[in-house]
Amino acid sequence: MPVDVVLRLAYNMLSDYQLNNAGGKEKSKSNNAVWNRPRKGWFKINTDAGRNHQNKWGLGFVSRDCDGEVVNAGNKVLKTNVSILEAEAEALLWGLSIAEDCSLMKVVVEKGSSGE
Repeated sequence: MPVDVVLRLAYNMLSDYQLNNAGGKEKSKSNNAVWNRPRKGWFKINTDAGRNHQNKWGLGFVSRDCDGEVVNAGNKVLKTNVSILEAEAEALLWGLSIAEDCSLMKVVVEKGSSGE
């Protein structure tokens, strides 16, 4: 992935973190009410993370094509004491890694989404 793309994603995540962390909440928040399709031939990866009362993070991602069909998805528990920013970054990296393993080269990423 090009460095400028990684930097842009990191900056966007940091901005979201700063905005959402003001209240001390440990659940990521999304302003996305509706899932928007990627361009034809592209895939969209949505990621999210949240921490439960046992201090375990739930990470998840879903990849969809331009028709909204799920291509791959996953969720897992992260048993470590990290910040919301780090948990979101873990979910993002995991989703991108799976996309690369599946040869999905044209991807856009969106943090959180309600789905379609």
